[in-house]
Amino acid sequence: MSTATEPRPATLEELKARHAKTPAQVAALRAADQHLFEKHPGEYVAYTDEWSGDTLEREVVAHAHTVGAFHEALAALPPEMRTRAEVTQLPEADAPDAPSVELL
Repeated sequence: MSTATEPRPATLEELKARHAKTPAQVAALRAADQHLFEKHPGEYVAYTDEWSGDTLEREVVAHAHTVGAFHEALAALPPEMRTRAEVTQLPEADAPDAPSVELL
């Protein structure tokens, strides 16, 4: 039985919107990913992406250094925001597999 507090599955349109389709969108996505890494190294992060043509607006909706604190931040979000959010754990800045501008 579903309740109003349970997140709904993402729609096909929402899933498609999470991926870049043009070279300009690929560049915008890479720049947003690099900015996310630089601002939140070693953290658990939840964010949403909104595309307007080739322009990406990324909003970080939750972040924390520990799993517990991150889950508390996620639980505080409205259900529709939790459904739309992408969740990731970013490597520490000095990690061997950390993103590099030269590698992008």
